[in-house]
Amino acid sequence: RLPCAASSCAPGLALAGWDGARIVVAVASLSTGDSGEPAWLLKSRFSLQPAKDPCPGTDDTSCTASRISGAEYSHVEAMQFGPGGRTLAILSSGGSVDAWDH
Repeated sequence: RLPCAASSCAPGLALAGWDGARIVVAVASLSTGDSGEPAWLLKSRFSLQPAKDPCPGTDDTSCTASRISGAEYSHVEAMQFGPGGRTLAILSSGGSVDAWDH
C-alpha cells in the first residue's frame, strides 16, 4: 500500500533531513517506473544553514552561541514542516528555534 496516490502527492512530498551540519530539503514525487510499477523519485532542492548574523533585537542574550557562529546546525533536536510544506521549524538543543519560509 502506498502512502498516497500520485494525484494526491502532486507536486510531491516535502522532506527535510539533517546530516549533523546542515539541513537538506528535498521533494519526493511518485511516478511510474520502467517496470510500470509506482516508484518514488527524490530530488534535493536546497540546504539550510543558521543565520550568520546575530538575532535581530536589542537583547544579545537571546541568541545562542551556535546561532551567532552561523557555521552549522550541530545540535538539532526536532524539525517540523508547517501546512503544505512551505515552512520549516528547526529546534536546537539550546532551545532556540529557527523558522524558514520557502
